[in-house]
Amino acid sequence: MGFTDINFVGTGISITGYGSTVVIDLGNINAATGGANVSISSTPPGISTSSGDMWWDSENGDLKIYYVDANSAQWIDANGGSQSLAIISESAPSGYGVTSSGTLWWDSTYGVLKVYYGDGDSNQWVDANSGAYINYWVGNYGGTGIHTTANVGVGTTVATEKLQVNGYISIDGNVSYGTTIATTTSTAAVGIHSTLATSTYRSVEYTIQATEGTNFHTTKILALHDGTTAYHTEYGSIFNNVGVSTYNVDVSGGNIRLLATPTSASTTNFKVTFNGIKV
Repeated sequence: MGFTDINFVGTGISITGYGSTVVIDLGNINAATGGANVSISSTPPGISTSSGDMWWDSENGDLKIYYVDANSAQWIDANGGSQSLAIISESAPSGYGVTSSGTLWWDSTYGVLKVYYGDGDSNQWVDANSGAYINYWVGNYGGTGIHTTANVGVGTTVATEKLQVNGYISIDGNVSYGTTIATTTSTAAVGIHSTLATSTYRSVEYTIQATEGTNFHTTKILALHDGTTAYHTEYGSIFNNVGVSTYNVDVSGGNIRLLATPTSASTTNFKVTFNGIKV
C-alpha cells in the first residue's frame, strides 16, 4: 500500500493516493467542544451560528466574532468594531471590512498616511491631517530630499503657488527678497518701501513699476548707506508716455527708505521688488 497525502483544499479535504485524487467536501472547517465554533473559510461559515462563534476570514485575514442581540445577528470584527484597522501597502487597500470609516492606511509608495472617511455623501481615503496641510515625504521619490505634490506655504496656510512666502526670503543668510505695493494721490515725496533695517542690510536693489492711468513707468535703482546717509543711482528707466515719478533714498527710523515723488495728483500705484544684501 502506498503513501496517502491528506491536504486541506479551500473548505474541504483532499486525499491523494495511488496517483489519483479524491476530494471530500466537508464544508467549513470548524471545531466545537461544548462552546463556540471556530471556523476558517474565505466566506461566512455556513454553519449554525450562535453568539461568540469565531471565524477567521482567510480571504482578507480578518478575525470575526458572531454577535447577537435583540436587534441584530451578524459577524463583526473581533475588536468589537470600536477600533480602526491599520494597513501598510503600496496601493489603496480594499475588501470586506477594510474600507470602513476610521481605517488607517500608510501609503508606502509615497510615505503618506491616509484615513478612510465615510459619511452620507462620500466614502474615500483622505489625508490623515484632514487636508489642512500639504502632503510631503522624505526619501528618494523623484530624488533625495523633501518632496510634495501640493503647494508650499511659509507664513501662510493657503498657498496658491508652488512656493508662496508671506514675508522675506533669506538665502544662505545673505539675501532678502520680496515685493511691496503702495498707492498715493499726492505730488509730495512719499515713502513706498522702508522695511530693511540699516543694522542688518547694507545695500539694496529696487525694481519699481509705477502706474498712473494709462501711463506706465519702470525704474531700477541701486542704493547703499553708511549708517546715517543713503546713496543711490538710477541705472535703468523706461516709460510709455511720460515719466510717472522721480525717486530718492534716505535713512529713516533705523531703516533704509525708498521715496517716490509722483508727477501727477491723480492716483499713482507703485509695485516694488527689492533684493537686499546684509551687512
